[in-house]
Amino acid sequence: DYTGVRAEIDRGLGAAVDAADDLLDQIAAVNREITLAEPGVGEAASLRDQRDLLIDQLSQYMEVDVIEHESGSVDVLVNSIPVLLAGNSRGVSLDIKTVDGEVEVRVRVKEDGTHLTVNSGQIGGLLRQRDDSTVGPSITALDDLATQLIHQVNKVHAQGQGLIGFESVKGAYLMNDSSANLNSTDADLPFRTENGSFFIHLTHQDTGQRTSYRIDVDGDAMSADDLINEINVAVGVPNVTASLTFDRAFQLDADAGYEMTFSDDTSGVLSALGINTFFTGEGAADIDVNERLRDNPALLALGGNHVPGSNDTAVAIAGLQDVPVDELGGVSLRSFWQNSVNEMAVKGKAASAAAESASLVRESLGAQIQSVSGVSLDEESINLLMYQRQFQAAARFITVIDEALQILISLA
Repeated sequence: DYTGVRAEIDRGLGAAVDAADDLLDQIAAVNREITLAEPGVGEAASLRDQRDLLIDQLSQYMEVDVIEHESGSVDVLVNSIPVLLAGNSRGVSLDIKTVDGEVEVRVRVKEDGTHLTVNSGQIGGLLRQRDDSTVGPSITALDDLATQLIHQVNKVHAQGQGLIGFESVKGAYLMNDSSANLNSTDADLPFRTENGSFFIHLTHQDTGQRTSYRIDVDGDAMSADDLINEINVAVGVPNVTASLTFDRAFQLDADAGYEMTFSDDTSGVLSALGINTFFTGEGAADIDVNERLRDNPALLALGGNHVPGSNDTAVAIAGLQDVPVDELGGVSLRSFWQNSVNEMAVKGKAASAAAESASLVRESLGAQIQSVSGVSLDEESINLLMYQRQFQAAARFITVIDEALQILISLA
């Protein structure tokens, strides 16, 4: 569940940014204490140690640059943008907003909303995993696959026939503007319509007599209103009425005693409008099986060419997994998904190796820091023993001198 993983990352980002903001407040407070404690004479060593520890903790969340002033206070910058100036924390916050249906997150300076580019630390790592490295590309790949699965299957299914025809069929996709060309952004249909045609077959339910009507389509020059006119007037398909529903879906209705089937759609308009389709939806977030098929499986278009017992459409749909798809870079649905899974596995292994390497580097640097600034119990024990021996020697020397003086005094 990539969406769940992204939501978990977002929660982690929120917690990390809040922690960084709290650390900035603490560093600002210590800055003020240092300024008061160091009026130009000496250093507040314990306060400086406390601040260094806080800055070290902050650097685990994001990369920081520290500039110290003569007053003893420091400024903290993230990619040249100040987030703390002396005793004033400008704060950091996580900005979450939805753009074109996608949830975007950005780290910003709380004081003025300046966008912060965080490339490292816990926050930087989570941002990369969310958008650039793992989860974001995986969601995009899955969505691309789902979109083309919907489109390719629907294009084939729309040309097939089930055990029964349609007395009425409503398109699965809603138009924004029925007067706009089908391929225009104003029409807002999810899939393109090519220059081609399709057939409406009208069958009398009592006699079984079937009559076929060819409908020519050009998605760049024809609107839904034009298509309705083509069916109702120009071609004048009898006993069939094309119309728009109140919510601007395309609809075909047959007169009583007739049923409709479709075939040979070289334009893709049936799939674009959602007529006789297997799937509904536009991508991974909303892909679903057409409700009409769930309610009446006899409408499932498994056959072709109106041949009783045919499974031509079912075979064609099954073969789509290995058919190259231009929208996927010329690879098939199967290959695209396999490539995505393999890429994820490689990224996972690389991330694991990078984490292990970073852990070793951190341990090594920590050991070097401790060797310079840390306290060795063995070394301190030796020094303590040496000082104790020196004290004992000095005490013995004083005792000898005192005894000598006493002897001299008694002789006098």
